[in-house]
Amino acid sequence: MISKNGIALTVLIAEALLSALGVEFDPGTLEKGIEGILIMGALLLAIWNQIDRKDVKAFIFKK
Repeated sequence: MISKNGIALTVLIAEALLSALGVEFDPGTLEKGIEGILIMGALLLAIWNQIDRKDVKAFIFKK
C-alpha cells in the first residue's frame, strides 16, 4: 500500500528543494505547467488522505 500523504509530501519537498537551490522556470514554459500540475496533485492527494482517514474528525481533529 502506498501512502497518499507520503507521495504528496515528497513532491512538495522536492519543489521546495529545487526552489531553494535556485532552479526556477520562466512563466509560460512547459516545465512551469508541469510543476503546477504536480503541486496541485500533491495538494489534492494530501486533502484526499486527510478526508479518508478514520481517526480524524472535521478534517483536523483527532477522534
